[in-house]
Amino acid sequence: MELHTCTPADRPARMNEIQWQSMWRHYILPGHIKARDESFGAGAAGWDLDCCVIGQLDGEDAGFCWGPWQGEEAGCAGFGIRPEFRGRGLGGAMLHGVADRLRAKGVQVWRLEVVQQNPGAIRSYLRAGFAQVRDLGLFRGRVEAPLAAGEEVVESDGKTCLDRYAEWPQVRRTWGASPRQLRAAQEHLQAKELRRGGQAVAFMLHHGSGVTDIGLAPGEPGSSGMKLLGTLPSFGWGNLPDDDPVRAELDACPTAECWVKQWEMEWVL
Repeated sequence: MELHTCTPADRPARMNEIQWQSMWRHYILPGHIKARDESFGAGAAGWDLDCCVIGQLDGEDAGFCWGPWQGEEAGCAGFGIRPEFRGRGLGGAMLHGVADRLRAKGVQVWRLEVVQQNPGAIRSYLRAGFAQVRDLGLFRGRVEAPLAAGEEVVESDGKTCLDRYAEWPQVRRTWGASPRQLRAAQEHLQAKELRRGGQAVAFMLHHGSGVTDIGLAPGEPGSSGMKLLGTLPSFGWGNLPDDDPVRAELDACPTAECWVKQWEMEWVL
């Protein structure tokens, strides 16, 4: 197998096609099979392509692995082998090929998320060098959490909220939802703050009903995050780690459900 390092000429058409052929046309989650022309996400526009590869066998594009990176961390933004090329060791070769490229860039840890219902992919990642780190939940539903006396929810902006991470402790987000990644999109994020006595004690970043992050001031319980979720008629929130205090509240909420579980995995390079 040959590894083709992607170039700007491959984006979006060639990268879209191999991702659709290898992953989205038969994705494991019902209702998540994307249309051919919607496979390759718009967020990929800012990627450095040095660690994004297409695996070729006998001149055909057989699979892909995207390894966007920043600093010492990288994410696996997509990985798959076309069904007719599986069982030949191509997946492991691509993962190791991208890992070598990431090491050369000074990356120290490579992270990804994988659906727990996909044991074949999990085996591939474990064989390559990844380890399971945390349970992640994809939640949806609605929340009823009335405000207490002296509390209010006000509109804010992405930059103001993300700047609070300099002082507020945080649960480490998955690579794609980390503060570093969110800063690139901060102008397009909606934001709300929960204030008590005029002071911000929690914030929520979202796109309409899609929640991106909730941040809590030191000592704030997960229930403060639930009050922000309660301002949305309904919500969806992906990749919420099991060590987030809001996660425990959602697990106990009768009007919200964890509809998909994933593993966060990482490879210390």
